[in-house]
Amino acid sequence: MKERYARNNIDVLYNEQGVKLTTATDIQAKVIQFYTGLLGTATQVLPGVDIALVRAGAQVQQTDVHNLIQPVTHEEIELALHSIDDLKAPGIDGFNSLLEANLDKSNVYFVGVHRDDISNLQQNLHMPTGSLPFKYLGVPLASRKLFYNECKPLLAKITARVKSWTAKKLSYAGRAQLAICRYYLWVGLDTMSRKNPIAWDTLCRRKASGGLNFKDLLMWNKAAIAKHFWVLANKKDRLWIRWIHAYYIKHNDVWQWTIPQRLSWEMKKILTARESVIDANNLQQHIHNGKNSIKHLYWHLKGDDPVVPWRRIVCKSKASPKALFITWLMLNGRLTRKDRLA
Repeated sequence: MKERYARNNIDVLYNEQGVKLTTATDIQAKVIQFYTGLLGTATQVLPGVDIALVRAGAQVQQTDVHNLIQPVTHEEIELALHSIDDLKAPGIDGFNSLLEANLDKSNVYFVGVHRDDISNLQQNLHMPTGSLPFKYLGVPLASRKLFYNECKPLLAKITARVKSWTAKKLSYAGRAQLAICRYYLWVGLDTMSRKNPIAWDTLCRRKASGGLNFKDLLMWNKAAIAKHFWVLANKKDRLWIRWIHAYYIKHNDVWQWTIPQRLSWEMKKILTARESVIDANNLQQHIHNGKNSIKHLYWHLKGDDPVVPWRRIVCKSKASPKALFITWLMLNGRLTRKDRLA
């Protein structure tokens, strides 16, 4: 940044004779002379269009003129999208038909398959056989609960991204777009700091309630697990749900079933989430087109916070993000002023 700042500064100007310009009049004249040379000089004569030459060439017919001013139809748009070559862009379904999986980086996993069938499948797939648990983003994927040390590689990658951002050059509004932890928003670092003008719970409120609509990850995770239970109780046509009902639930009422200790950690978490679903009065308000909305369930679990009287100042405002953030701090009474510096 310092090198770029040095290159973008003009410390001194000299004229054609090598004399240093010191007065404001000479510097102004030199700058005007420089940009005048870049723009060039004006011509005294502007040649017009040769009408006779234009009329002698090919002309657009009246029918073509009529077709050019017609509005574009949905059929023409769909035809144009379908005609895009696979080499240039994804197809109409969002996928490129030429994209293929890299077999050198792929593994196949077999569970409950006979050895003879495994051999035949390996000969046809031409992929190495993997073993469980395998890692994704540095974290092992297993049926048991993960320990903190197993999640540390993923946390290290996230914090490395935080440290790579030029946090000191960003305003509060810029950090709010990238905030993944409460300390980064206020000090631009991932380390603990006492500089927290506003509590994190307040930041996670709706904007109409005086917050910034940040996600409460613990509550969002609770709502997401509750959705899994709702799907388990209502979407019995899905394959994985049919498998769970066949091998675990076995015609029991999932709402009243006593959770056995032999279940995996994930299944226990999903089944214990039924309390959150039961506590969500009028569950139908979270269901849209037969799908449970995590967002609506999340805000239901968060509860209704009182609406602040100044919500219209920050909600749907066209002001810059920086100005909105400073205004939001001021309205919360947390803007640093001289009377609060002592």
